[in-house]
Amino acid sequence: MYGEGISKLGELVDLGVKAEIIDKSGSWFAYKEHKIGQGRENVKTFLNENPKIAKEIENKILENAGINVVLNANSGTPYTRRGLAFGLTDAATPITGNINGSRLPWSFRIDATANKVWNFKRDATFSNFEVYVQLLNALNTQNVLGVYSFTGSPSDDGYLSSPQGQNAVQFQTNAQSFADLYNISLANPGLYSLPRRIRLGLRVGL
Repeated sequence: MYGEGISKLGELVDLGVKAEIIDKSGSWFAYKEHKIGQGRENVKTFLNENPKIAKEIENKILENAGINVVLNANSGTPYTRRGLAFGLTDAATPITGNINGSRLPWSFRIDATANKVWNFKRDATFSNFEVYVQLLNALNTQNVLGVYSFTGSPSDDGYLSSPQGQNAVQFQTNAQSFADLYNISLANPGLYSLPRRIRLGLRVGL
């Protein structure tokens, strides 16, 4: 209809035809074997004048469809702090405080799944057909999953700035190259949660 923008009733007609809820033969449309109009605009007018039937068609379209949202929150996994900095290939230094006396930062993640299931008659090849979209870590939060035990940081173990680290750098052939390569080795993606991911899936029931 002119001037109404995107028509909800028009979408209802199109989706109803695709879902085989509304039958279309040539220019005629029918619902439950009763003709409801010739041409899309006339069908929209019919549904506008019969809101109960429009709602019934809408419910059938949304039948066996759903949205699932899961919120995950974690107060922080415990870990044990170390009293002195140590290199990536060195033995761990003595602990400070209690075993598992420190905790990682809070983490928060939202996952969402939307799906639609179509059921078929008993004599069909498949009993049901499901399409789903899954959104993992919807807010794209960068949660910390692990840290270096001396600093409590996921990006710096404190070794290069420590006295023992500075002493080790002095004995390297190229101090700057050693520092650069060491910092590259510190960048461990396993210490952070995975970024946002989108999955499109299909399930078929036999």
